[in-house]
Amino acid sequence: MNEITIAVNVDNDKPTVSGQELHEALMIDTPYKKWFDRMVGYGFTEGTDFWTFLSQSTGGRPPVDHQLTIDMAKELCMIQRTEIGKRCREYFLNLERQWNSPDAVMVRAL
Repeated sequence: MNEITIAVNVDNDKPTVSGQELHEALMIDTPYKKWFDRMVGYGFTEGTDFWTFLSQSTGGRPPVDHQLTIDMAKELCMIQRTEIGKRCREYFLNLERQWNSPDAVMVRAL
């Protein structure tokens, strides 16, 4: 079984993940833009649940990506209703437990 690894950005007070990276981890066949637009229709709000930015260009127009809150990422995993979605959700739940552990809270406080 492949290990789930999705990079978590902790530059802000709330950890976030890349929408493109989550899309890839969930093995979604639909192109990212169409999939993400459909997922936003579930009631997510830009500036609260996700932030839009342009990714690094490799030549040509840079692709649009999003930074998603962990809560939004967990909900997107549940919406997929697949085994990989369940595994990704468990990955985020575990990350959240680690982030909120007393030791981790103390390290951030210092």
